[in-house]
Amino acid sequence: MLGDEIATYLAGAGLGLTLSSSGTQVYGVPFPAEAPDTAACVIEYGGLAPYDAFGPSLSAPVFERPRFQIVCRDAQDRIAACRALILAVEKTLRHFSGTMGSVTYGFVQALDLRPS
Repeated sequence: MLGDEIATYLAGAGLGLTLSSSGTQVYGVPFPAEAPDTAACVIEYGGLAPYDAFGPSLSAPVFERPRFQIVCRDAQDRIAACRALILAVEKTLRHFSGTMGSVTYGFVQALDLRPS
């Protein structure tokens, strides 16, 4: 799944995020109830229609255009650290092109960045 692939990639990107039970958590689903204060979450949502090329209408698309959102949170007295984390995540994923898991991504682009 897209969310799990992005979460796994971020956990290995040297941002202090981990998929284990220690340190800052990154989740491939919305925050579970047991999530610590310092956490990041990858949320998948509907993307654009897949791009089809010439061929039968039932053939696989040339490429798909999924979308996801990354939400970071932290304790109220650590808002600067939370803002730094979301900016680091954006920088890590900006214009990514390559393989995560078994999926090849042609291009990752941030649509909006609103650290608040």
